[in-house]
Amino acid sequence: MLKKKVRKSHQRILAGNPIWRAFAQKPISRQLHTDITLTSLCAFDELVAGSGTRVHASRLYACCNMGLVLSEWGYGAECIEDILAAQASICSCQERALNGFGYSLNPAESGTIREFLGIHQQQTELATEAEIARAFAIVEDQMIFR
Repeated sequence: MLKKKVRKSHQRILAGNPIWRAFAQKPISRQLHTDITLTSLCAFDELVAGSGTRVHASRLYACCNMGLVLSEWGYGAECIEDILAAQASICSCQERALNGFGYSLNPAESGTIREFLGIHQQQTELATEAEIARAFAIVEDQMIFR
């Protein structure tokens, strides 16, 4: 008896649609790149200013996860250590918030995350729209919000 192959949502994005496959090979649009960049920069600015929330920290963490996925696909594989350092900085920010000190970044953490945001911007410039969509889907499948 043959088992039916179960696909995850990120594996279905390109399945069976030749128009989408052709569309997906083009580079990411300038508008989408700007939206991704602004979302992460706004979250970063709020955390640096000390007025961040759990949502801001979660957005940055999701960007880190997306950066890890893209680096595993060859977009900045040499930067995995920097991305993991940024994730650790966000985790320590979240830990402080759970202890009642609010969502904010110290100077060392903000420097680490600023370096990651530069890497992430380059990754999103180089990846195709299909790769960005797949990375978002993978992050969405794996993300656990508390």
